[in-house]
Amino acid sequence: MTRTPEQITAEIKSWNTKHVSVLRDLISELNRCRDDLGNAIDPQAFIDMSALPTADIPGDIDTSYPVWAVDRNGYALVGDDATDIETLDEVRGE
Repeated sequence: MTRTPEQITAEIKSWNTKHVSVLRDLISELNRCRDDLGNAIDPQAFIDMSALPTADIPGDIDTSYPVWAVDRNGYALVGDDATDIETLDEVRGE
């Protein structure tokens, strides 16, 4: 069963910050959604990427990297397309 963008968006907004891979997968699923005519939808019409749920992002993390969200285990959703996951140490360049 195909889920609607609205259903996926609701899950994104209620992400529990436990595993950032879940958030990445939801965003990827939203990116694959098509409208009734088969055209790609604009995910920005459904979610504000700068307002994703996140655990606290440490102050020494440069979010312009970009870092979109962090989970409770110290993993960050990063990259222009929000498709990569790195540890906070990797983001720091350590």
